[in-house]
Amino acid sequence: MRWPRYGQMKASGVAWLGEVPGHWNVAQIKSRLVANDGGAWGEDFDDDGVTVLRSTDQTIDGRWSLNDPARRKLGARETLATRLDEGDLVITKSSGSSEHIGKTAIVDAQIAALRCGFSNFMQRLRVDARTDPRFAWYLLNSSIGRAQFDYHSTTSSGLANLTRGTIGGLLFTWPAINEQHSIAAFLDRETARIDALVAAKRRLIGLLQEKRAALIARAVTRGLDPDAPTKESGVAWLGRVPAHWEVGHLRRFASVTDCKHYTVTFADDGLAVASVGELSGNRFSLKNAKRTTPHEYEFLRAGRVPRRGALLYCRNASVGLVGHIDTDEPFALGQDVCLIDAQDTDGRYLYYQLISHAVTAQLESKMVGATFNRINVADIKEFAIAWPPPPEQAKISRMLDGATAALERQEQLAYLTIERLDEYRSTLITSAVTGRIDVRAAA
Repeated sequence: MRWPRYGQMKASGVAWLGEVPGHWNVAQIKSRLVANDGGAWGEDFDDDGVTVLRSTDQTIDGRWSLNDPARRKLGARETLATRLDEGDLVITKSSGSSEHIGKTAIVDAQIAALRCGFSNFMQRLRVDARTDPRFAWYLLNSSIGRAQFDYHSTTSSGLANLTRGTIGGLLFTWPAINEQHSIAAFLDRETARIDALVAAKRRLIGLLQEKRAALIARAVTRGLDPDAPTKESGVAWLGRVPAHWEVGHLRRFASVTDCKHYTVTFADDGLAVASVGELSGNRFSLKNAKRTTPHEYEFLRAGRVPRRGALLYCRNASVGLVGHIDTDEPFALGQDVCLIDAQDTDGRYLYYQLISHAVTAQLESKMVGATFNRINVADIKEFAIAWPPPPEQAKISRMLDGATAALERQEQLAYLTIERLDEYRSTLITSAVTGRIDVRAAA
């Protein structure tokens, strides 16, 4: 931190707050409120009703994200009682996730103009004249605010809950109103800079992913020789392909073996079973694989022994994830996956073919399911693919291995930068609102 410290400090009397600036007060938030009340959900959905904001309309870091706000039928009394004004603070007071419990959004002019209410799973705080609403917003979303929400919430039926009394009893440090204005203005400016950097990194990640997808798509449909004669593939998703390549259904070039729908008994020291959990980001790993007994392991392995170079393909829930088996460790196949094996190849070219747009577009056209997406094995076998001779497959996969690895390193570096910026943002907010740094001059 390059920001200066306050000169005179004093003990706060609260262990987790430590010392605070000598002229700051420590008090429960209820001493700063003129309203601390719950919302209403109304009787039914109504296209002409009142917009009622919900927890799902808030992001984890306390911002509004109104993609599809609910409109509810509220009575006149409920409508008036839950009307949100600019400067109101709206807290998620019931959630199944510790990341969401206590997230707080501030009502700005745009939200207030909607003349909306808030649901019964939310709590509205309205601060008094001694308190800057934006300073209070930063306080509630700081690490000390969210930690108190998480610690004091009670759990029932899998949901964490906050009460009016619990929220009102939260302890914070309070400078004078002019200093609150300065701190809020400083944090507005500095967090905007950080957010702009994060947005730039996210745009970079998007561009890298687009470049990777385009590189794969071209390589597995046009090959590496730009001057090679081409022919019509007869498949819309593939377009023109090199004239010497074959085009056909996946089943023509590889075996597609479904798993048995069988719930195994897991054992701590048993033998590995690979299912959807072993596929992450189109990567295969047995590191966290569940284990089963030798008897059930042999039952699952019967007639379908995975080999190095084959592919594991997810056909349920996370449909389309593909993993290249690059280990000799034996394992059995669990549910929701199938084994795809082109025996005469190392599988890398087929891996890139299956994650290319040419195949994922076919996948999307054949997926079924209302609650969870899935695809039938019979449809997987019918995927149309372009198939060059094995030596050419090896050249394409080697090129893509190197090129995509370089792009992924850039992508991971961007993600690491975002992670560090988020950590810095959180530390900066907490340090400013607890008086660990003095930002008055900077503001």
